This record gives sequence, C-alpha cells and structure tokens, in this order.
Amino acid sequence: MARNPFGKVRRGFDSNVNFSTTINGITYKDTDAFLAYRKGLYAKSFKIDNKKIKAEVVSIAKKFSNILDREVAEVLGGRVLKERSGRGVQPDIIFDNKVSEVKGISVTLDDSGVATKASKIDVAGSGRGMNLTSTKRIATTRDALEDDSKSVGVDFTKGRGEAPSLIDQLVAAKDDNKRLKTILSGGGAAAKLRKNFMMKSGDIRIPVTVRGSNTPDIRAIRFPWKAIKNNDSAKIKITEADNGDVFFQIYFTPAYVRDTINNANKAATRALNTYSQELARELAIKHAALSPEAIKYLEVGGIKVDFIIDKGSALIGAGRIKKTKKESKSTQQGFISGIQITALVRKRLEDTMSHFGEATPPLLKYRTGRFVDSVNVFPNYRTGLMSYTLNPLYRSLEDYGYKPDNQVMASIRQVVQSLYSRQFQIIRAT
Repeated sequence: MARNPFGKVRRGFDSNVNFSTTINGITYKDTDAFLAYRKGLYAKSFKIDNKKIKAEVVSIAKKFSNILDREVAEVLGGRVLKERSGRGVQPDIIFDNKVSEVKGISVTLDDSGVATKASKIDVAGSGRGMNLTSTKRIATTRDALEDDSKSVGVDFTKGRGEAPSLIDQLVAAKDDNKRLKTILSGGGAAAKLRKNFMMKSGDIRIPVTVRGSNTPDIRAIRFPWKAIKNNDSAKIKITEADNGDVFFQIYFTPAYVRDTINNANKAATRALNTYSQELARELAIKHAALSPEAIKYLEVGGIKVDFIIDKGSALIGAGRIKKTKKESKSTQQGFISGIQITALVRKRLEDTMSHFGEATPPLLKYRTGRFVDSVNVFPNYRTGLMSYTLNPLYRSLEDYGYKPDNQVMASIRQVVQSLYSRQFQIIRAT
C-alpha cells in the first residue's frame, strides 16, 4: 500500500471538514470532488483576463494536480516527471520506462462497474491546449523528458507570410476535422507535434470511483495516432487568440471516453478514499489561500465549493458554509478561521524564507516545504491570543543556533497585522 501523501493527519484541524464542488450544476464529493475541482480550476484559468488572478488560480490548480499525480505514480510504482516549460505538452508520470498521463475527469458507473457517463478528455489539459506560436522547443521522446538537451527545436510559424507554415495550414483548416488530421499526419513540424501529443494520449490513467464503493480503481486507456486519425469522436481544435496566438488541442468526446473506459483493463486498484478527509482538509487549506478576488471570480464562473464545518470555525475564505451545529451568539463574523490563518502564515513563511544557498543560523532556508507545512495556527479572538505548533524536530535545531520559532512568530505577526487593527499575543503551544 502506498503511503499517505499528506503525512500525518493535522490534528490541529479537529473540525469536521467535508469537501464538495458543484460545476455546471453537478455536485461531486470526496475523490470525485477533487477530480472535478482540478479540472474546473484549469478550465476556468484559461478564461481569466486578470494576470494576477490567473497566475494564482493556475498555481492552486497545479498544487491539486501534484497531489493526485504523486499518489497515482506511487500506486503504479513510478515517479512524477518534473514539469519543463517550453517543451510542448508533457506527461505527468513515468513507470516501467513508459510515460503516462493522469486525467481528472468525472465518470459515473453503475453498481456493476460499467461506465454510464463520462466527461470529455482534453489531451493538453483543460482549455485551449498548447500555444503553437510561443513554443520553440518540444519533447518528442521519453529521453527528452529526462534530459533538456534531448528536446528538439521547432518553429510552427516558419514560412508564415511566404510558404504556408504549419500554423497557417491548421488555421485554414480549423473547421475541417478530417483535413486537420491529414495535415497532422505529415512530416516535419507536423510529425513533431503529433509525436508530442501522442506522449500524452498513449497511456492515460483515470481514477474511477464505483458508485457505492470507497475503493476507486485506476483505469488505463490508450489513444495512439491511428485511433485518433480514424475516429470521428477524436477531435482536433484550433483556437485563435485576440493577440494572434494559435492554440492546438486534441480532445475525445464524452461518449467515446465512456466506451473506452468500459473496454479498458484495470491497471491498478487503489483505495484513494482512504485519504478522503485528509484530501478534503488539504483542499480546504489551498482554497483558503486564494485571495478574495480570485474566489469571487471562480464563484461567478460557476465553480461552487461547500465546506461543512463544526461549531467554532469562522468563514473559510469562500464557498457556502453549512453549519452542522448551532453557533453561539458570540461568534465574531469579522474573523477568519484557524485553517485560513494557517494557510496565510504558511504562504508568508514560504515567501519570506530564502530558497537558495546554504542555511546560516539563525534563519532556516526553504528546502522541501516540510518546515512550512508543519506550522499550524490556532486563533482565540476572545482572549486576543494566537498559539501555534510546529514539528518538534525543528526545535532541535536551536542547539545549532537556529531560531525557527522567531521565523514563525514573525510571519504570524505580519499576517495578523495585515488583517486586524488590534494586537494579539503570540505563543508557542505545548
């Protein structure tokens, strides 16, 4: 059995946190909520004009993706591939000398495990796909993913204004799917683009939850070029942006995905829901870290998030709050929860800690993120107290001149001062 990807349960969060999300009128829960939310965030990010908010949403979506990718990679006995920008589209994981993609799509199965409904698959992530205009190097083999030097140069714009470039050809045929597939079957730049996308579609892993079961399995489906070229359910989409950029995407219709899943062999079985509560808590923390502006934008865009919380917790950033217990009249609506305070403090720590060079007392360096992730903050607004905990391992570094508590307390103080116009006492919880 693979390890819990979240480590120990964060005992500071004793509230009952359940996570669900509603996208396009459909509500998902637990593992399905995670998959739907991941897909929804990515899809929404492509439509955000505000660069700051867009970057924030993409960052959160990537964190969600990393959680799922690490878990699936470990189940399959592989490892997560490091993302390399400017290399076209790249698979998520590698195992047994094969590259594989993890797709967060929603699938409905009946009691016998037969898929009755599935969402479509976008090969190059959710949204418009790969920007052909800006891509200058591209990965075409597994080795290229291992070594930057083995990626190959490419210019899809070559010939524009003179001989038709690949972009010119694709744009001219954007409404003719059959013609697009013929163009992509050619050599040169077309062959490089085709091979790049086949790395993403050649082996796709989809966590599927059987209705009524808490043991999702991971189904492997494969779309070689032949299956794309000769299948009307496999579509090529060309999108022209207002600034002149051209995007390339391959997608498979919901019906085709459903039938393919039903024909697929089970590659692995994994009780992902074993960690559903930890998953929910992680999502709650990440979501709480979003700015109010980003949250508002997502809410308007039709992505709704519900947190079910127990008495004592205040508003967690966004979404609708369903109270499982009657809150006392003394609840102060102007204050945020310990979950959100913790998220903000962790982000402040990560932003203020040095990420480079050797650590020099008294300051710790940001390395793996484990120190930051071990910090939990527990506000008591009635008494004006902020208590915190961190992994005792880091306090042992005090013998070497390091002051981890000072770094944590400074971040808490900065966060609290930015939120409230009152003083709080900050202490280390025992």
